Amino acid sequence: MTRDPKKLRIILFGATGMIGSGVLQSCLADPQVESVLVIGRTPCRVSHEKVTEILHPGFFDYSSIQSRLSGYTSCLFALGVSAAGLRNLSTIMRQRSIAIREQTPPGEQERYRGKGSFRRLAWAY
Repeated sequence: MTRDPKKLRIILFGATGMIGSGVLQSCLADPQVESVLVIGRTPCRVSHEKVTEILHPGFFDYSSIQSRLSGYTSCLFALGVSAAGLRNLSTIMRQRSIAIREQTPPGEQERYRGKGSFRRLAWAY
């Protein structure tokens, strides 16, 4: 298959959730998107010529699938938890954010500290 350098090749995490499933549908409908690699713990159950899916149990070690992650132009994260039934969403978000920061590799934390990069990151729960 010849790749069009103007087309997007996207890696999408979280395609089974409310936000991620909408992002996936938007990618499939967009003619500028050539392909979508969906990575998740459970199947997204979408059959489409643009979709390739990798079932992967953990989100902190990608060594077993690293060779399949090259050649993409964009990476979208729609990971999180459902807010359905939560009484204090701000507390849950703070707890989840702390857990994510604690699980960020130390070298990565140092790379971003003091540069304002975290202000440019958007977390969707």
